[in-house]
Amino acid sequence: MTDKLGKVATSGPGVIATFLAFICFLLPGAAAGQVATDRSAAQAVVNYVVQPGDVLAVLIWGWPAQTDKLEGRFPVEANGRVYLPVVGAVDVAGKTTERVQADLRQRLASEQSQAVIAIEPLFAVAVNGEVRLPSVYDFRPGQTVFDAVSRSGGYTQEADREKILLVRDGNAQTLTASGSSELAALLAQTPLRSGDRLMVHARRRSNITTYLTILQTAIAAVTLYTILNDDNQ
Repeated sequence: MTDKLGKVATSGPGVIATFLAFICFLLPGAAAGQVATDRSAAQAVVNYVVQPGDVLAVLIWGWPAQTDKLEGRFPVEANGRVYLPVVGAVDVAGKTTERVQADLRQRLASEQSQAVIAIEPLFAVAVNGEVRLPSVYDFRPGQTVFDAVSRSGGYTQEADREKILLVRDGNAQTLTASGSSELAALLAQTPLRSGDRLMVHARRRSNITTYLTILQTAIAAVTLYTILNDDNQ
């Protein structure tokens, strides 16, 4: 008994130490994964090619004076230009976010070389069908179809959770999987693009459910007919 208790007592710290070591092993991996995700998102932003209809979220610190700040969301018009307060018209369509940022920095350099410029492009995506909050939402480069479904409140109870229709550049494609988990993984790997439209259809009822509904309707009709005939007699 003593030996057994002693063995348990001495093994306890070992188990705890092993557990702590395991946690310490996992944490750096999780942190590294988050860093990789952040880098990927940042790279998607700087490489994004701005298009008419997009919106640029612009933040300029230290311009025109060191204590000033220009901040706002500005649409890219059909002519490919964005109009900023004080700055004026800036050609942005067809350029990457990184190039737009560099052009703007060069344009302001003669007046304020210390200005800090941050630009984030946003584009519209429509989410319709069996979601809780169907609407048109703004997304940033790097976000996925999974983010769009989440942003729209998630699926309704009637939603088909094994496929979703994506309309892109006038072409329709169905993202499908054998289960909701697999579909979620697929959606998380499908980046959104400017002008995308998503449609979540209602799931189809099984043949058995359909037959039962028809049978119930028929029984109700016969019952009603019988009652009416009895009353007439």
